[in-house]
Amino acid sequence: MTPPTIVSGVGAAAALAGATPPVKPSQTYRLLTAATEKDFTAWLKTGLIAPLTAGEVTDFLALDTSTALDQLKATPAWIATVQATLADVDAISPPTTTSELVAASRTLVKLLNDQQSVRSRLTAVAIPAAGKIISDAIRLLRTAPLTDALAIDSAGFLTFTRLARRSVSR
Repeated sequence: MTPPTIVSGVGAAAALAGATPPVKPSQTYRLLTAATEKDFTAWLKTGLIAPLTAGEVTDFLALDTSTALDQLKATPAWIATVQATLADVDAISPPTTTSELVAASRTLVKLLNDQQSVRSRLTAVAIPAAGKIISDAIRLLRTAPLTDALAIDSAGFLTFTRLARRSVSR
């Protein structure tokens, strides 16, 4: 049996996933000092500005995922209510007499009204809308522009800009 190949080091996960390699401040500094102004400007536009201004990124940032997640916290109670209704429907046995048919029909009508009530309350408390928001967020996270924007090492750039401010103020 062949031993597994182990890939380690900075950026190993991104390399395995085939994701965009991270954009680091050191790369910016290297280009700033070595590239022509035209090349640096082009890289800056494609490597930093374009990913952060893509429509998918602005759409993702506009999503109110925290409210949606708060709304979805009540989902277990709704699931329990629906499961109880389904259990009640399953408990209706096939009628063998006319009186059993009438009783089963009344029970079924009551359960259908309960089901419609649950459906109306779900819509009123925005559970479907919250689910769509989370679904949209997941879909956007899989898009190339958002992957490119997330590849930017924002913490590294924060340190880089702090160091740059210190050197300019001296």
